Amino acid sequence: MIAAKNLGRSIPGDLSIVSMLENQATNFFEPALSGIDWKAKELGEQAVMLLVKIIEGRENIISGRTITTEFMVRDSCGIKR
Repeated sequence: MIAAKNLGRSIPGDLSIVSMLENQATNFFEPALSGIDWKAKELGEQAVMLLVKIIEGRENIISGRTITTEFMVRDSCGIKR
């Protein structure tokens, strides 16, 4: 965002920016930073539960898990909330 400003570019006028790490800090950017909430806490919890099952011998096949993500739209991508 600083580099864009230094180059005379505006956000979201010339560029849109989306963060891959969604947290409360995104609200402190100007304009507010859009981001993808990939549910890190839920992802970690699922990984630990699977690891415990494997260690205890209750599961020896790693099966797929689906954890949904959410796109948090804010002003940095040109869409007003």
